[in-house]
Amino acid sequence: MMNLKHTPQPIRRALLVSGMLMMIVSLSLAQGSSVRFHSLNPYRLTPSDVWNLEISYAGSAERTVRFEASVRGTNMQAVMSMESEQQKLKPGINLFSAYQVRQTAQRFFDQSIQQAVEQTGQYPAGTYQLCVSIIAMDGEPMGNYCEQVQIQVTSPPVAVQPSAGGLPTGAPVIFSWLPPGPGTGAGLSYDIALVELMPNQSPAEALSENPPLYFTSGIDGEFHMLPIEANLAKSGKTYAWQVTAKSGNTPVSHSPPAVFEVTPPESAQKAESTTQSYIDIRKQSSNMDYRAVGKVRIRHEEKAPKGQINYFIFQEDGKDLTPKRNKLSTHNGVNQLQINLLEIKRLKHEEFYLLKLTGQGDRPWILRFQYIDPHKL
Repeated sequence: MMNLKHTPQPIRRALLVSGMLMMIVSLSLAQGSSVRFHSLNPYRLTPSDVWNLEISYAGSAERTVRFEASVRGTNMQAVMSMESEQQKLKPGINLFSAYQVRQTAQRFFDQSIQQAVEQTGQYPAGTYQLCVSIIAMDGEPMGNYCEQVQIQVTSPPVAVQPSAGGLPTGAPVIFSWLPPGPGTGAGLSYDIALVELMPNQSPAEALSENPPLYFTSGIDGEFHMLPIEANLAKSGKTYAWQVTAKSGNTPVSHSPPAVFEVTPPESAQKAESTTQSYIDIRKQSSNMDYRAVGKVRIRHEEKAPKGQINYFIFQEDGKDLTPKRNKLSTHNGVNQLQINLLEIKRLKHEEFYLLKLTGQGDRPWILRFQYIDPHKL
């Protein structure tokens, strides 16, 4: 460090002024550009995600810049570095994406991660630090930003129903699934694809080769009812279906294909219609219509000393009508339980609803029922 004590006064003043100017320029550049990442997916991280940038530039004139990015993993070891082509930085907010920014250089420092990225197109689960720097074309640094991201370990969603076995002709087709684990699937939406399974064709082949008979996207929650107007479930036909979990517009994972067959009327299971019938939620198919006069009656065998069943009630369009008290306590052995529908004031006479039960095992159980107000009989 330079000692100014014995420096002549004029030179000392010049050095101090020069130093102040350097500080002002550096401060101006730091304040002139702020950077952050956008659209980072907690379930999936790809190398090009470092170019999803939001840059606030406070300068008064457009500048030509380039980006340098780096990725570090556990214990801050270097994983990867990248450089971009020239980009135009305009005053105000600038949004860049992986589709917009072209890469000029890329280098891996971790062979195992490189292999995973080359095989899957994404980084394996773990903690990473992403850093990006904005460099002017004269080499002047204009700003930098680092962010730590945790990529979660996820299992794919699991198709629950309809699955192997017969679906009665004319019965409602209710798709249900378990969200990716661990966790509850918060923040995810789902797509469903349904195709006909042809002879000598695997479910995976059918889903990749056959035109979809039904497809829908953006489902919130873990169930969906096939619209009646779709009229796809025909007797003697076999179908394959698959659910895709998405974060935003980015696919996270796909369920293994599930298959179900539509049985002819003579072998179809009759729908429940008597109000005194108890539905065995472990043994009976949930693909039936149940006529619920004031109550839904459930039979459940509890193997633990005690347990709990949570129930949820939805309109067929997915609107949640679940009451605040939605828990049923169970004891070891056979339990005959009742859900008093009269307490749910928003149910309408002769309308159809969906009942979802969880807690009796790893998989949810869904029933379509018609609500009958006993006071209107």
